[in-house]
Amino acid sequence: MDVAKTYFDTLFTASANTPDPVIDSLSQRITTADNEHLLRPFCISEFRSALFSMHADKATGPDGLNLGFYKHF
Repeated sequence: MDVAKTYFDTLFTASANTPDPVIDSLSQRITTADNEHLLRPFCISEFRSALFSMHADKATGPDGLNLGFYKHF
């Protein structure tokens, strides 16, 4: 029983010394141009354009509804 406990304790314990290679490959800063783009006011026409350019029967979102639902309502 101690072997199983030790195994799972080790498996589910984060190691502070192990760097994540994915995080290390990411850029550390956002560019000024990207920041300005992200801070622009929300534009409903841009949202509608993006929504209606996608196929209605594609994968559902986290709410379980596909794009056809949003296009209809």
